[in-house]
Amino acid sequence: MTGGWAVVAGRPPRVPCVRPPADLILRISDAVLDRSDPSQPMPDWQLTLATLLLVLSANAAPALIALLVRSLPGGRRMPPLDGGRCLVDGRRALGSSKTWPGLGAALVATTGCAMLLGLPWSIGLGVGAAAMTGDLIASLVKRRIGLASGSPAPLLDQVPESMLPALLVGLDWIETAIVVAAFVAIDLLLTPLFKRLASRS
Repeated sequence: MTGGWAVVAGRPPRVPCVRPPADLILRISDAVLDRSDPSQPMPDWQLTLATLLLVLSANAAPALIALLVRSLPGGRRMPPLDGGRCLVDGRRALGSSKTWPGLGAALVATTGCAMLLGLPWSIGLGVGAAAMTGDLIASLVKRRIGLASGSPAPLLDQVPESMLPALLVGLDWIETAIVVAAFVAIDLLLTPLFKRLASRS
């Protein structure tokens, strides 16, 4: 500690040493980086990549659990988060594609992915919750402008879901922009594939 600021080797101080986010950033850096050499500066790209992987796992898990449920005998419908309720505009609050099993799958996936990456499970859970919050905000906005559940809205579908987790873990604006841009590109490429798989199930 220097003058009340948290300093990570090789990085300028970012935030006052208060919990959170200073301790959160230090915990992530210690987990992502091999600390066998304490003098080694923390590589920004590792933290950025870890965040991107967690966001991708949060995004993929609900789609995978939906495919799994549809493939079961009977093809049961999953309970929606909004319970089928509409707001004052007469449109669904979130839509049928946002479900409780999907939310649970995202949180479990990010928690497990964080542990595989050597991060604390709480970091994965926090990233999953932030990603799903961004996703739900996007769905809420899409319903208000008249887009049906599951309809694409480039950038709106990706930016909140990836930006909130990046800011949560303490990435700077350049690193956050990298995570968002990479997630937008990957999601736009993979979403059509998931939809084709869903239509066959």
